[in-house]
Amino acid sequence: MNATASVPTPPASDAPLVDISGLWTVFGKGDEAFTVHQDLQLSVRRAEILALVGGSGTGKTVLLRQMLGLAQPTRGRVTVLGQPAS
Repeated sequence: MNATASVPTPPASDAPLVDISGLWTVFGKGDEAFTVHQDLQLSVRRAEILALVGGSGTGKTVLLRQMLGLAQPTRGRVTVLGQPAS
């Protein structure tokens, strides 16, 4: 069996590999609403090293899940290799 996988073409070397713009993540509604990310901006370029550091419940795992397309933000944009993370 011969199968080929579709691999996204990396963006130009100066373009970010991961680009997050205007990201808001809110859980709950009304008086019960809890904001995890508020207008988050982040760009990760080729050869950069990134560490997400913070206490328990500060949104690190939620952000990684959004970058992988496993969770959707309330508002904003997450792109990986120039494609929407969804």
